Amino acid sequence: MPHAAVRAVQASVVDVGRHQLLVSAVTFITVFTLVFSLLSARLNRIMSRISFFSRKALGSEQPMVEGGNQLLALEDWVKQFIAWCAKPAKRCGSSMNSRCRSRRP
Repeated sequence: MPHAAVRAVQASVVDVGRHQLLVSAVTFITVFTLVFSLLSARLNRIMSRISFFSRKALGSEQPMVEGGNQLLALEDWVKQFIAWCAKPAKRCGSSMNSRCRSRRP
């Protein structure tokens, strides 16, 4: 078999291998991007539902953030909720302390 024919077959095999590698890389990137996008959309919907149900349960009229990072918006809302819950707890704690002091002999 002539060396030129062997080199041509080798080059052909290398080209086919490169083509298959390129196709598999593009397929992997496309599938990864699609899965990541679908998961991101699903998480965004879940975060919106959590926010909606928590506002509904608490009777809060806080506006819903349609754009931007839902996690940051939820984090801000949780901080506001904790501050809202802490106010009555502080009042209750201070009134309880004054009652306890008045009962001491």
